[in-house]
Amino acid sequence: MTHRDYAAIHADQPGIAEIVSMAGFTYLSGQVWSDEQTSLGPFDSWWRSIANSERFMLSARVRYAMADALLAVKAETDPKFNDDGDLPF
Repeated sequence: MTHRDYAAIHADQPGIAEIVSMAGFTYLSGQVWSDEQTSLGPFDSWWRSIANSERFMLSARVRYAMADALLAVKAETDPKFNDDGDLPF
């Protein structure tokens, strides 16, 4: 297991805005928007309309994006941090 995997596994549950953004849409006023004029409906309706496999992929993508951000900040702020190789477990 890598540091990235570990950080992704322990990342916070993705929020609505993060999930919608990762899907390439916008979340505004309780609605998911594909562009400025096209509402895809409330988040719950949109979320239920997509396959579980896509839901899981979006959640995983958000978690790995959070992990990447965490590791980037760690590398910038801790000169001793080494992200080489797998973790010892």
